Amino acid sequence: MTDKKQKPAFTHMRWSEADDKLLRELIERGADGTTISKTLGRTRSSIFNRKFVLGIEQAMKKTKKGQTNDLTFGTKTRSTEPQPAPVLEVKQVPAPTKAKKEPKVKVQLNVAKEKGKTKIPYNFKLAQVNQRRRRGDIAKIAASTGFSQGYVSTVVNGLQDNERIVSVAYNMARGRKTNETMMKK
Repeated sequence: MTDKKQKPAFTHMRWSEADDKLLRELIERGADGTTISKTLGRTRSSIFNRKFVLGIEQAMKKTKKGQTNDLTFGTKTRSTEPQPAPVLEVKQVPAPTKAKKEPKVKVQLNVAKEKGKTKIPYNFKLAQVNQRRRRGDIAKIAASTGFSQGYVSTVVNGLQDNERIVSVAYNMARGRKTNETMMKK
């Protein structure tokens, strides 16, 4: 595996007149940025920068991933035999029928018993907090738990786990209406 901090040998190469001439020729022939960068042994960004410095206004073509390009300097060439046209099949699809609306399913909570107490699952608490979160909640939670606002924000957004923060947030938000019901009014 190569070291990511070590720069490749071609990063500080000067542009020669021959390189400029080849760059102009490849752009005129309709080469894409990847082909030109492989041909000249430079990065794509250096190709685009040099094109700007030379004042070349012609746009370079973009090639789709996995397609071959005529301008590669390999031994393979495109065959001149005509390709058969693709055959399209048309199928008749029945018109969609109206489906009846299904009743909304209420969330059923499976509560685990722990020493006579019922413990609400972490994911359920987090979902409830995010449904009822208001402006300024992160600052209040951070002040009451002693964690930074950035860390509290990452926990409430579900990027990290912290039972204490989620419990405080849940206790703060559990009596509120959801944001969805507030928007309906």
